[in-house]
Amino acid sequence: DSATMQLMLERLDEIEINPLYTGRQNLRLTYTAFACILLGKTSKRKLYSKWGSTANAFWKKLAKAGSVNAQPIQACIEALEEPSIDGFEEAIRICGDARLTNLVALMSERCALWILEFNQMGELPDERCKIPSLKGSSKRSSPPPEGDEYKQYLVQALWNYQSWGALGKVDRLMARFAFLRSAVLEKPPSDSDSEHHFSSGIPSFIG
Repeated sequence: DSATMQLMLERLDEIEINPLYTGRQNLRLTYTAFACILLGKTSKRKLYSKWGSTANAFWKKLAKAGSVNAQPIQACIEALEEPSIDGFEEAIRICGDARLTNLVALMSERCALWILEFNQMGELPDERCKIPSLKGSSKRSSPPPEGDEYKQYLVQALWNYQSWGALGKVDRLMARFAFLRSAVLEKPPSDSDSEHHFSSGIPSFIG
């Protein structure tokens, strides 16, 4: 949530970036970029712009150099910066091809929340104020999302969080969105399967 993202950014603020491209640093700058985009939508705090710029520059440099590992992250960053169905679908596809189940889940969830906010909807009476502002940009060509589309993306997120092993996140989603409690939580395909639980595979029970 927003409080956790803010706390982690504050704790990591004093830790310098290692000039060597290590796995730990890549992981740090992945979620730093995501957190700064989301938090920066509602606050102009210098901490967010500082680390957002650092993380974005890091991934853009790697992507420009042709790094295969940077492509999924860059797609996620672009989807969060300029939300649209096309943008999120592209990020989900690229992350799925890279077998990054956690990012498929995250992008599916963020897409659902964006749709809710775009259509000013919510499962709970106060749901609207709990959804971070992710207003879309006119640069995207995809049509405005339909209200019920968010359910498809939430089921997709649920399945992928479950597959990744984030059962606490699964429980929180089901607690927040009542319709998910009646979803059939079948085990998603393993990484060795040729198909993923992407939008085209959403079951009809969500109506």
